[in-house]
Amino acid sequence: MVNRIFLAAAAAVVMGSCGGDRGSKAAAGTEGAAREARSADFSLASPSGLQAIRSGAEITGVVLAQAVWSNPDIQVCWETMDPADADGRRWTQQAVEDSWESASRADFVGWGACGSNSPGVHIQIADEVAQTEVLGSLLDGMRNGMRLNFRMNNWNRGCRAASGLEACVRIVAIHEFGHALGLAHEQNRPETREVAGDDCARRASGTVGDRPLTPWDPESVMNYCNRVSGNGGRLSVRDISSVQQLYGLPIR
Repeated sequence: MVNRIFLAAAAAVVMGSCGGDRGSKAAAGTEGAAREARSADFSLASPSGLQAIRSGAEITGVVLAQAVWSNPDIQVCWETMDPADADGRRWTQQAVEDSWESASRADFVGWGACGSNSPGVHIQIADEVAQTEVLGSLLDGMRNGMRLNFRMNNWNRGCRAASGLEACVRIVAIHEFGHALGLAHEQNRPETREVAGDDCARRASGTVGDRPLTPWDPESVMNYCNRVSGNGGRLSVRDISSVQQLYGLPIR
């Protein structure tokens, strides 16, 4: 697992808003605020984070109900297998394993080259804004359904310059794979203006979820208004609870 301090440092500059699902193509920016040490206690699927859930901590998240996969074993393939992208592919898979998969029964499998009829999430690699075209199971078999960026020469250059490419790739992948699980942007929720103000509400983009999984989460990896972009590559307690509600507890 990548050092969490390394990821947190990258999060300070990773993106003012990442790609998200279709329609959220804002350019990268900088986020200088540091997260309090307590957020590290709930990083990824840490024991303390899971214990907080079991003890009744408040939970949240919002999903597009029709986009939840019926089978938690979700196929993933790459539209291209350029050897130059080998590190980026490895970082992406590890980031997903260390976050969503560690926290839940969801398991992204395959990770080979896409065929013309391959099911699951098809990933395009391009030096453009990272994004996911639609949410969750609506991606099934869609060509170029997700786009990731392993260069960051034309987008997110500030992150790469400050923290290195690996941390930036991992943080973006965790967000985009949240979309692949069916999770919408937290700031799209109707209560955003009331709980987080006009500036946050104006950052709404992409698909609006239709099934809230309880209250609004300022620390979600799916929230553009998080003071640390991508929450430093760490799932919040409420992210963990949301994915467990959708796909069950981890069995690994």
